[in-house]
Amino acid sequence: MRSSHPGSSSPETSSPEPAGSPSTPSPLQSAQTPPQNDVLSTHPPPRPRRTPSTTTLLSPAAFPRGLEQSSPAEGASAQPARTSATREHRLPHGGFELIAPSNGVLVLRTWGHFDMELSERAVAMVEPRLSMTSRCFTLFLDLNELDSYDTPARVRLTAWLQSLRQRTDAIHVSTRSRLVSMGVAVANLALEGALLRYGPDNRARYDAALQQATHRKSA
Repeated sequence: MRSSHPGSSSPETSSPEPAGSPSTPSPLQSAQTPPQNDVLSTHPPPRPRRTPSTTTLLSPAAFPRGLEQSSPAEGASAQPARTSATREHRLPHGGFELIAPSNGVLVLRTWGHFDMELSERAVAMVEPRLSMTSRCFTLFLDLNELDSYDTPARVRLTAWLQSLRQRTDAIHVSTRSRLVSMGVAVANLALEGALLRYGPDNRARYDAALQQATHRKSA
């Protein structure tokens, strides 16, 4: 067959389809291929990393339970509380954790029911920390989650706190339960008013005192 164009003498040939060029899909292929908009082709953008505030870093809740020691978060800004470590002991009815936000500050946080076994274990955990340095410590007792206690346990802790008076410059105690607050008041009589007490309405003052002591001891 000759070309229909005048002056053309070469036979008409079909040029090969360029490699990689899209071909027209058949009606069957079009029905089976989902529209491009129905295919999830991108991933959602990563969420921005939140930097904790100073109040969060110094709060006892910032230290997770179940860890014998907690290390600073990688890449976070330097704060005094980043040198903290926590140790804890749990029983089915209650427990405690010891937090060290700085070299001169200790926080003992308790919860549940405090019996003689927990009392002895708390003393045994705190004493080695106190003997590591000759500096006076500031001790914070966070009893806000403590619901009840045994009288022998209160007597044991009172005697222990009495022995600490030469090694601590202040003992701060925060309570929520009325029963625990009464026990702290009785202990404070035996300690001649050495305890700085914070009731349920004064938790903010307790937290502020903890932050101030941490910054002062870290300086």
